[in-house]
Amino acid sequence: MKEPGPVRGEEKAGGLKCFSFSAVTAIDAATPRIVGAFQLLATDNCDSDPLIYLKGSAGSFVAGPFHDGDQVEIAHARGLISQQTPSRFSGNITSIQLNGDVLLWAVDSSGNAFTQIQCK
Repeated sequence: MKEPGPVRGEEKAGGLKCFSFSAVTAIDAATPRIVGAFQLLATDNCDSDPLIYLKGSAGSFVAGPFHDGDQVEIAHARGLISQQTPSRFSGNITSIQLNGDVLLWAVDSSGNAFTQIQCK
């Protein structure tokens, strides 16, 4: 997997979005965290299915790869142990726990990486 970097040439026309369709702040005694359900979206001129990856800003763990349109459940906060597991609640949705803010990028079939964005 290629780390994100500058986007070159025709790749600039590609798009990357993290669309929230349900977000709540979950408070518990152990670790306050932000939890939300998201649909991951990526488009590219040269690749109909770029691979999407996520990581926390305070760690090196990388979740993925995911595909355009995949839905994920994300919990993130400082101090969480990063992991990726099948959801306990909703079928094919993957549960991801990340340490820090959620960063998102995609890589096309040629190995070109989109610039990282913050998933909000």
